[in-house]
Amino acid sequence: GSGTSVRGANWGGIRPTVVIADDFQSKDNILTEAAREKQYNKWTTEVEEVGDKAVYRNGRKIKAATKIIAIGTVLHIDCLMSKLARNNDYFTVLRRAIVLKDDETVEDIFESDLWLQCHDIYFDEKLNEDERKEKAKQFYDDHKEEMQFETWWPEKWDCFNDLAIKYWENRAAFMSEFMNDASSIGEKWFKSVATRTKEEIEDHVFTKTMLCIDPASTTSKKSDFTAMAVGSKATNDFTYIRDLLMKKLGYEQYCKKAVEMLERNPDVTHINIERNTFQGADVVRIKELIAESPILKGKKYEWINEMQKKNKDEKISTVVDPVNNGQIIVCSDCEDSKEAVNQILDFQGQLYTTHDDMIDCISELENKIKTIEVVQFATIMDRRKLGL
Repeated sequence: GSGTSVRGANWGGIRPTVVIADDFQSKDNILTEAAREKQYNKWTTEVEEVGDKAVYRNGRKIKAATKIIAIGTVLHIDCLMSKLARNNDYFTVLRRAIVLKDDETVEDIFESDLWLQCHDIYFDEKLNEDERKEKAKQFYDDHKEEMQFETWWPEKWDCFNDLAIKYWENRAAFMSEFMNDASSIGEKWFKSVATRTKEEIEDHVFTKTMLCIDPASTTSKKSDFTAMAVGSKATNDFTYIRDLLMKKLGYEQYCKKAVEMLERNPDVTHINIERNTFQGADVVRIKELIAESPILKGKKYEWINEMQKKNKDEKISTVVDPVNNGQIIVCSDCEDSKEAVNQILDFQGQLYTTHDDMIDCISELENKIKTIEVVQFATIMDRRKLGL
């Protein structure tokens, strides 16, 4: 395992003749360059040195070298398994769930006409979740002969349930876990962003709504944008970004814009503001402005004001597939909609991207809105008034 130490391992003074390392790395070991280098150094200084070198006498091998076997999944282009695969001292056996032909890619399969039609059914916002999967599966069954592709373990993996759905739901994880491919590092993460007009979005029935804010502290040319988004979960379980703002704002201007957004969206019940920038001072000021607003005065909100400690790329990766699949839909007629969508499409990971404000805000909203609960108040009536 990734946390195992084998330094000084022996059996009765005899050093190992075979070392098998199964999943010697974990996701924690690949999040940063320093973490990846630390795990690789641990391998070279501990694991590779735990055994014996081959012993030769008079030109004949009288003792074999310790055999070292590493079993694992490629998690990053420069992770331990990737480096070992490129090391000529190791014999590499690469297994992939989908057996590709020469010059064929996974995209060539899942972006073919029938698979694209199946994908669109699976993510059809007009259907509920169970109907989407059922109809997509029926489409696959109806065209199974044309849609079937070769897999390494056909007895275990069904092309639709076990491979296509996993690819659609989380492409990055699929490419790593099933295809041992981490070559997409540095590519643009988002292929498309679904948009609808305000009028189209408001036709849906919403179950919960929150305002999420990622504030910026300065307005210089190189500074971040202040990003705000009002998002709602609908009865179809899609998330709709009903209102948004992405501008470089001063502190007081930002607080006033937040109140204006609340005035435009009266069904907001929860407000999430990242604490890292203003340490809660902005929450106090926004509450003061709410108390002064004729529209909002007396309205109660649930406030979430937490420090962000999670790795940003890890957080944003959770919404890559929902955005690409059209499960997170952005309002197209806000003042900053076009610029916000373009910023999302330009995202390549925080190391390769100048600004990530809006997608960071949306990913925070999507993760938070799943956890909030909205209390519905019941109306009590006298049964006698109903004639019962």
